[in-house]
Amino acid sequence: MDRVLARLPAYVRARDVEGGGVLRALLTAVADELAILENDLEELYDGWFVETCAEWLLPYLADLVGLEELPGDLGPGTSRRALVANTIAYRRRKGTAAVLGRVAADVTGWPARAVEYHQRLVTSTALDYVRPDRPATASVRDPDPLRLAAQDAAAASSLLPGLDPLAHTVEVRRIGSRRGRYGLAAVGVHLHPLRVDEIGERGWADAGTSPSGRTVDPLGRAVPLFVPRSDDGTDPATPLDPHRLHALLESTRAGGSDPARLPVGVRVGDDPPLAPEALRVAGLEDLVTGTGAPPVQAVLDPVTGRLALHPDDGRVVAVRYSIASTAEVGAGPWDRSVVHSSVLATDRYDGHPEPVAQAAARAPTTSISQALATARPRSDETVVVSVGDNATHVGDVRVTVPHGGRVVIVAAARPLGSDSPGTYLPVGLRPHLRGDVIVTGGPGASVVLDGLLIEGRVVVAPGELGALTLAQTTVVGHVVVEAGSAGANGDLRVRGVRSALGDLALAPTVPSLAVTDTIVDGAATALGAHATLDGVTVRGSLAARSLEASSCLLDADLAVAHRQSGGLRFTWTRPDALTPRRFRCVPPQAGTDAPAPVYASTRPGAPDHLALASTCPDPIRLGGEDGAEMGVHHHLRRPLRRAAAVRALAPYLPVGRELGIFGSG
Repeated sequence: MDRVLARLPAYVRARDVEGGGVLRALLTAVADELAILENDLEELYDGWFVETCAEWLLPYLADLVGLEELPGDLGPGTSRRALVANTIAYRRRKGTAAVLGRVAADVTGWPARAVEYHQRLVTSTALDYVRPDRPATASVRDPDPLRLAAQDAAAASSLLPGLDPLAHTVEVRRIGSRRGRYGLAAVGVHLHPLRVDEIGERGWADAGTSPSGRTVDPLGRAVPLFVPRSDDGTDPATPLDPHRLHALLESTRAGGSDPARLPVGVRVGDDPPLAPEALRVAGLEDLVTGTGAPPVQAVLDPVTGRLALHPDDGRVVAVRYSIASTAEVGAGPWDRSVVHSSVLATDRYDGHPEPVAQAAARAPTTSISQALATARPRSDETVVVSVGDNATHVGDVRVTVPHGGRVVIVAAARPLGSDSPGTYLPVGLRPHLRGDVIVTGGPGASVVLDGLLIEGRVVVAPGELGALTLAQTTVVGHVVVEAGSAGANGDLRVRGVRSALGDLALAPTVPSLAVTDTIVDGAATALGAHATLDGVTVRGSLAARSLEASSCLLDADLAVAHRQSGGLRFTWTRPDALTPRRFRCVPPQAGTDAPAPVYASTRPGAPDHLALASTCPDPIRLGGEDGAEMGVHHHLRRPLRRAAAVRALAPYLPVGRELGIFGSG
């Protein structure tokens, strides 16, 4: 509107101010319509280019380049834009192994590499065409090929296949069955679905302890470390094995690289990070002794994340490392902006949605409780506490929300130079709370916990809280809603969104439980609630008043009081479970034999925790809605990505070759 006024003579603007601003009001209405028109023109111009057009225009551009069977929605992290943009370039390289990997990566959104297995067969060498790169036997003097072959064999089912550089004899089994690889016509495309995120990029994390000593994981779990992803993110998730870490340390000690670029870092107390000479690899290096030995040395096992200090004086240890995961479930350093905005928009809250106050918590200067006291929760308004570090916060947190108020505790940091409430970035942080979160709320009040790693319980004390939301949060202990007096918390809605939770124990007065894309690694008891589950894996007993479940794995004993209401869709239950009516479930009815799910790992902290293995029976692995898998990873649509890759690769496959796809679960 100011642009329109600027085109008028100064005396006209002055006369309009004297006359009460009638002309300004008229031009404001005109300027609003002009802004809409300008926006439409910009979108029309952007629609001519595949790099800037809207997603719904991609099928029309694909039709212009003759790209048939464009994949549909394949879940988060995927877009058809790269495939459409690169189709003409790929056709020029049709028939090569490199283009197969590029096409698979564009379709699935995962790093991919193609291997022509006829090049890895043991053959008789002709004297005029010597191939020293295909030895029939492995050399024990060169450990790298043996190490890669061992990683390939250990991870062929899910994590990191396709690394084996050794030559093999011909296999009779066909590669299309995914049971054999090494044949003259075999071409393998290896997908790497794991994501890698760095802990410590936006602040180092406090190390944890276990009965056997220190660990890089704050919960004391055995967590394998990974090599950080490159800036473009096209390299696969690679475990940080001891030999690789040792080679990187040796190169850094010799001055060949910057210590800050090492995949791990250790800091003791307020001292600077330990020098590369003070970092030792467990099982491969001894401690430095004699003159010039570092005063403190750390021995690290990258396979389990175990850490030992010599000497250990009990000071706090901070670490920097990278972890891998199958999905953005639970607390993690990934970008949570989209899920966080969706959670706030769908929160059951009728007060003022925009934050009126925001306080930052950062150890050791400001605790979460102190930040809550600074924000001062108030009626009918939203306040935010942003936890801006990866440190361990010790002590219980008591949250008291008055009538109609909302408190949002989120792992996020303020942008530099911004002081306005509600401005924060929920990315790169995973703060650890060692203690309970105790919530008390008045009528219509709401509490949102987002991105926190809680080593304790989340307790809703007797009151009249309206909503409790756990979004991308890990709760090691119980989530408890206490009954107290009759009717307490009688209007409470409990939600879990992409979280990893322990036991759920809701008072019989709680009427609603809604869980989406979440792991419940324990019992879920909600005797008075209508439970709505979508893409959930439950590993314990489940008791509810009524139940609706879709694309779930209910690996639990079920007790549903009202089986005439609700229903199950595309869900696996135990054969003896008594449930509401079923639609395309496994088994289709109670008392019928059915296959059981096969998990890649059931160990918390593992990269593929509760992900379905490639050996899982197809009725479960492909039995979710739309042909995706059942359980917590349903939203990833991994089987659909693999099927889309098979269709997209068919035109680029060399004549006479057979395709096999590995690593997609």
